[in-house]
Amino acid sequence: MLENLEISPAEPISQVVLALRGLYRSFGTVRAIQGLDLTVRRGEIYGFLGRNGAGKTTTIRALMGILRPDAGTIEILGSSVDRVRPELKRNIGYVAQEQHFYSWMTCRGIGRFVGGFYPNWDALEFERLLDVFELPPRRRIASLSHGMRVKLALALATAPRPPLLILDEPTSGLDPVARREFSDLLTVHARAANQTVFFSTHLVEEVERLGGARDSSFAIASLPLGCCRLGHGDRRCRTGALRLQ
Repeated sequence: MLENLEISPAEPISQVVLALRGLYRSFGTVRAIQGLDLTVRRGEIYGFLGRNGAGKTTTIRALMGILRPDAGTIEILGSSVDRVRPELKRNIGYVAQEQHFYSWMTCRGIGRFVGGFYPNWDALEFERLLDVFELPPRRRIASLSHGMRVKLALALATAPRPPLLILDEPTSGLDPVARREFSDLLTVHARAANQTVFFSTHLVEEVERLGGARDSSFAIASLPLGCCRLGHGDRRCRTGALRLQ
């Protein structure tokens, strides 16, 4: 169960990209989220850390409008929402925990298909990402490894150049080498594109690696939940947090 561990001072409104206040969600008698508060600022890579089953995916599904919270408020890109509408979703790059593609399509073909839903789709950027992520444009998705599918999902999510990326356990199921490669690619791309990234994980070392790559201090709260803010030299710890230097 996720519960509130963060006490944040007031943030300039222009800097807040994502904010949750008093978020609750239950499934029958099981409370998955209990009074969760968090704030993500522009340009940050924000690690949402918690053990498996703690409620990370439930939180992200609420953010994306896939399910409705029982109580609380959600603010995304300056708009308070009870439901994420299509025009807002066009400004969010979302990578789900499990990838579901049309397996008969090629990497390039699915880019053309998805690009039709985004007025600001950058076809040249998508082609560049296929090259950077070493994804063969003419390879059918059915023949891609799990790691390649994750990289394809990231390319599809970032080609419209959204200001916000939301990634749900993007490295789940990858081997250690592939996890490191994906984290490095994500960090370099987010910095180059000046994007804000909100990602969930149950791996402390993944947050440490991303934090080190950004040359910044960060905090890891005690499990089952941590909210790890990376970027802007942030040095604040949440309640019950352990500071890593």
